[in-house]
Amino acid sequence: MSQEEFDGSYFYAKELQAFAKTLGITVGNLKKNELELHIKAHLFGYSGELPVAVPNRKNSAARDLLTLDTLVVNYISDKKTKSFLLAAVEQQFGALADKSGQWYWLNHWRKQCIGEGKTITYGDLVAHLASLKKKARTAAADPISQNE
Repeated sequence: MSQEEFDGSYFYAKELQAFAKTLGITVGNLKKNELELHIKAHLFGYSGELPVAVPNRKNSAARDLLTLDTLVVNYISDKKTKSFLLAAVEQQFGALADKSGQWYWLNHWRKQCIGEGKTITYGDLVAHLASLKKKARTAAADPISQNE
């Protein structure tokens, strides 16, 4: 398969994971697009920077204490954590409407910070979640507004 064929083909995440394992690539918790980059590097010599999987927590470690000053070390994305973050956002910034994808983008930002070696607190997560909730939707990102 050529790189053009690979780029022009659609693969399910499970298929990419299985294929990557046959190539000896550690899948971990890489996202689909990140896994594609690793496969390209292996097959076609892709020379860009490859993403590194960032685990949410250390194996068998206790969850972080949920306070604004606590460093994010062993993050658990569950109802308890989300309720804490939402309550802190409302307390500091008032009632803000939920946005589609806010948890995905918050986790993406958290993993990016940790991957870059930055230390962040749950207060930083609260501030970033508030900024995500405040972002205005653009017409390009909102198919409903395009039809009006």
